[in-house]
Parts: sequence; structure tokens; C-alpha cells
Amino acid sequence: MAELLNVKNLTTYFYRTDGIVKAVDGISYSLNQGETLGIVGESGSGKSVSVLSLLKLLGQNGRIKAGEAVFSGRDLLKMKKFLFLFYCKRILIQRLLQKNDNQARSEAFY
Repeated sequence: MAELLNVKNLTTYFYRTDGIVKAVDGISYSLNQGETLGIVGESGSGKSVSVLSLLKLLGQNGRIKAGEAVFSGRDLLKMKKFLFLFYCKRILIQRLLQKNDNQARSEAFY
């Protein structure tokens, strides 16, 4: 199966008046098309922040310090927020249409 998402060395910090919080510190994983990924861990271990980093939904004091997240051939972390949202929406629509086309073909076959 084709690789859909590849996250390498994702590092996200939050800057506060009383110091720096290293919320995500160098996580890496990959996800192939058709697979499901579950992210588990202790409370405060960075599960939510890692996903919010990929979606570019960090608060004002959150910063992605390092890493890359390649989704369908493009590094999401290097994209501007508007282009990121447009790109993800386009990819999702393409995948849904492809899935519907495959389903329609299989139904026509039977």
C-alpha cells in the first residue's frame, strides 16, 4: 500500500511567561493508505498537541520547532495555513470520489 502520511521528528513547544513547555519532542510515525492509526499515552504526553500541530491549530504561543509531516507527497508543516486547508480538502474530495468510482465500477460489474 502507498504511504499516506509520514511524520518525522515532530517537535512542538509552547512559550509561556514562566518558561518553555516541550509538549511534543521528536515523534515519528508513518501511516499507509487503508491503515488506521491510534495514538495512546498518558495524560499530558502530547497526543492532542501532535495532532493539532499537523492541523496547524496551535494557539498563539505554540510553535512547531522541527520536523516534517509529508501527506500525499507534500510537507504540511511548510505550507501556509490557507493553502494547507485547501490542499487537505482537495485530497479528501479526490479520495472520496475515487472511492465512489471504485464502488460504482464494482456495482456495475455485478
